[in-house]
Amino acid sequence: MADRQAGAGSQDHRGLPARQRRGYPREVVFSTPHGRVQRELVKEADLVQGGRFVKNLADLGLRCARGQEGKVATLIQSFPVEASKIALTRTGWAFGPVPAFRMQDGVVIGADPDTIAAIYAGPTFTQSYRSEALKWCEGVKRLIEDNRIPTMVIALQLAGPLLRLIGENGFSVHLDGMSSVGKSSAGTMAHAVFSRGHLMTAEATANGLEPVIARHNDHAFVLDEPRPRAGMAKDSCGVANGRGKLRATANGDAAHQNEWKTILLTTGETTPTEASKEPVQTGQRVRHPVIAVQGHRYGLFDTFGPFDSDTAFVPAIKTAASQHAGSLGRAYIEALCQDLPASIARAKQQVELEHGSLIVLAAGRWTSPQHHRMLRNFAIIYAAGVLAIDFGLAPWTLAGLTKAIRHCAFRALRQFDNPAFFTLMKDNRAIETLWMHLEECEHRFITPQGRPDAPTVAIGWKDDDYACISREAFEGWFGNPTEAASALKLLLQHGLVIPGDGRHMLRKLPRWTGETGRAVCVDLSRVPL
Repeated sequence: MADRQAGAGSQDHRGLPARQRRGYPREVVFSTPHGRVQRELVKEADLVQGGRFVKNLADLGLRCARGQEGKVATLIQSFPVEASKIALTRTGWAFGPVPAFRMQDGVVIGADPDTIAAIYAGPTFTQSYRSEALKWCEGVKRLIEDNRIPTMVIALQLAGPLLRLIGENGFSVHLDGMSSVGKSSAGTMAHAVFSRGHLMTAEATANGLEPVIARHNDHAFVLDEPRPRAGMAKDSCGVANGRGKLRATANGDAAHQNEWKTILLTTGETTPTEASKEPVQTGQRVRHPVIAVQGHRYGLFDTFGPFDSDTAFVPAIKTAASQHAGSLGRAYIEALCQDLPASIARAKQQVELEHGSLIVLAAGRWTSPQHHRMLRNFAIIYAAGVLAIDFGLAPWTLAGLTKAIRHCAFRALRQFDNPAFFTLMKDNRAIETLWMHLEECEHRFITPQGRPDAPTVAIGWKDDDYACISREAFEGWFGNPTEAASALKLLLQHGLVIPGDGRHMLRKLPRWTGETGRAVCVDLSRVPL
């Protein structure tokens, strides 16, 4: 994780507090019998353990008088030497004298900028990122409020640095949908959490993707619209494995193997499973869940917030994301480092609590180990969002975060179980509209025990097999009777609605007998609600 380099910076060791001086090596300079000067870095632990220290000196051809080993070690410890700064050789966490985090641009971040500058080599920021991060949150908050997928993808970015701390594996998430539904806009907001650069979009090969993933160690990153190709599902699954391919050098030795802890967010019009021209294993789909963006009111978005249309909403997203970009992620790391053990304990607690809650909510429908593994990934995202709230760095409320995570988690499970339906939904606006309203209004359907006082304004009634929807509500969903009739014809062709007026359903509710000619009966076994 870190290399200690003598002379990488000049900082008076005695000027640091005692607790920060621990762990620094001493540079011992000595002359051999032949007059050659040698240098040796001696670790603090070796000085404390005299036997190891003597062995190290013996390896260098030096001897201590019997019984004087401890005195020599104590003498070296007392030298007013300069502290060697720690040079971090890769991005991500470093657990030295104080915890620190190296960003992709080489900037080293910790709880206190001055302490980090004294201990670690490389560029550091002399002030906290918190004030900038609060401005970024303020600009984004009004845009993601009541927008569930954008809330989830921003929290996903903050989950990247947690993986190593809480001992979890990496994973991927794919946003699947047609063009111009807001996938890149959501990706832009997520990308701006840590990065100040442009959103990455490219045709990536397996060999090209691996070093990019390795450079995002302990991060999350966004790959926008990667070109579909064979083997994409396998490569995306490799993110969760945390290791690159085993390779050999030209002389037959083992080559360096890349390692990482990373979360990957991809977007595209084709899922990795659809793009792979080879059998895709269930484990690959579990490690790279797909969230279909179809079935929301405005493409990927539930609302345009303070705007009336996407013509003003989309530019507002780009402006809000670009201003103070990268500050939220850095401020979040600073906050984690303030009390890292407490942050780790809090994150682990929230992962377990939310994972348990998701399993309870999924009981009776999604009960396999694969389902539970997918739910755990979303519990990790939830924990990151809760920590952001604790730190005062969240553009969401706890209720909004909970709603977003659970919505996306169950969408991913529905896609996992029934991908064909969501593929069908891409090309059929009628099916998408029906599914959207069934999902939104599910809790408002009248139960068999209910007795609607005003059937003409009631949405309808459903059990585990069928939903009986009032013709008035059905026509309202599609805008007018003409569009409703066209949609009804298409839905009949796909077997999603039952021919006729659903009299066998309405007979169970006497108050609805007068509405039998104004109802639509939906076969819920064909709709993955």
